[in-house]
Amino acid sequence: MFDIIAGSSMGAVNAAILVDNVIHPRDENADNAKIWKDAVDALENFYLQISKRGGNTNPMWWFDNVFLKNSTFENFWLYWEYLKTFYSTQAELFFDSPFTFDKKTVKEFIANSPFFDKFYFGLFPDTWGVPASKELAQKYYSYLFSSFWGSPGVLGSAMIQPDMKFLDPFYFTHVFARFNNTPLVETMQKFCNTPLKIKTEESNEKIHPRLLIISVDVEDITTPVVFDSFANNKPRNDKKNGDFSWYSDYGPDSNDDPKFRIDYENGIEMKHIEASMATPLRYEYPKFPVTNLEENIVEERTFWDEAFLANTPLRQVMHAHREYWKYKDEDSIHDLDIFIVNLYPSVKHGVPTSPDAIHDRQVDITFHDRTKFQDHVDKIRNNYIDALQKLIPADGIQDSETSIIEKTLLKDRFKLGRVVYVERKETSGNTLFVKAFDFSPNTIHKLKEEGEVTAEEAFVKCTNEYQESI
Repeated sequence: MFDIIAGSSMGAVNAAILVDNVIHPRDENADNAKIWKDAVDALENFYLQISKRGGNTNPMWWFDNVFLKNSTFENFWLYWEYLKTFYSTQAELFFDSPFTFDKKTVKEFIANSPFFDKFYFGLFPDTWGVPASKELAQKYYSYLFSSFWGSPGVLGSAMIQPDMKFLDPFYFTHVFARFNNTPLVETMQKFCNTPLKIKTEESNEKIHPRLLIISVDVEDITTPVVFDSFANNKPRNDKKNGDFSWYSDYGPDSNDDPKFRIDYENGIEMKHIEASMATPLRYEYPKFPVTNLEENIVEERTFWDEAFLANTPLRQVMHAHREYWKYKDEDSIHDLDIFIVNLYPSVKHGVPTSPDAIHDRQVDITFHDRTKFQDHVDKIRNNYIDALQKLIPADGIQDSETSIIEKTLLKDRFKLGRVVYVERKETSGNTLFVKAFDFSPNTIHKLKEEGEVTAEEAFVKCTNEYQESI
């Protein structure tokens, strides 16, 4: 169904579960359609397992299913919404009074005053931001409580790291919480072969899908690091031509030669998934022995979540596809249709005002999909390739000077076909800054439902555009 599945961060977890269940089907006699359906079911069950919150023996289960759904909590939140509206109304009546100054003048006076500016946002209700809905408040407090007790099956409880760098006695004003994501690894292992090892050798290299897991070297952020389930058949000085080996080059220098190489002869393992989902908030970062090709030494280097560099790794997929067939059989390279699943919306309406909404928008800007420009560039490149191919005579180019077209411009090239975007949609005032860490049951359930609708819309749009094109 898919030739390549790639992901970073939580996308790496999703990709690994899908690929492992396709390559190692639970039912050996199942046909292809059944194998893929079982893989999707395994991924869905993974999230259902997380949403159980550890059952009623875990504090988070009681908090999510009893406290947050209690009428006392719901009534309090509705009452707070009423108070904010009442205060806003009274404030507007005050400024509309003929005995008060113009509201804009008062605001500017307070904002520019060294004595009163600290109270600026508290004095004007219109700067407070829109009160959250009861449902959003439930999501927020579920996350807040999980930062103490952890998210069962995903994260351990928060570990507070004091700011000893400056001996700041008020470090609590900028608390830095670190987390242990070992529970996530343990949950994954229930839905993957244990230990997880995904590799494809010459004898069965056409077994799909190919898995690409993306991470980044903390000390060299020039290029992402791609862990590949396909053997790398690029010639090496320390290997005989034709020998299969699993390794990744990264960090190109000024001559576009790689600076580092990571060997992983067992293929992609759980530790590589951990490297891709190791956020800066993790208490302990994954490390790998890396060969420094410039100095010819092996050193230990640290890896982080690659979402900061390429959350939707289209460029890495294209590069890996071209490089593999370039050294394998350049005449067999095939075109690709691309399906991009993006968890961070690129379009949101309204200007955020509350701290949480501002931070949430900042996160969306940081992690949103940046592949549309790449898609645009590749479509232009496709047009050039088509034009060049039409200019080539049926018997090929005989002139040695003009054969450069075939040797450079057309060599190892493939075209992008359809590029389908499945993008998460959010409405204004219905999202959280910490949404990436919200694994509450209601959130998991709603994301599943919304994801199915969004995917269906994307496929309908894709089908309609394809039919129009023909």
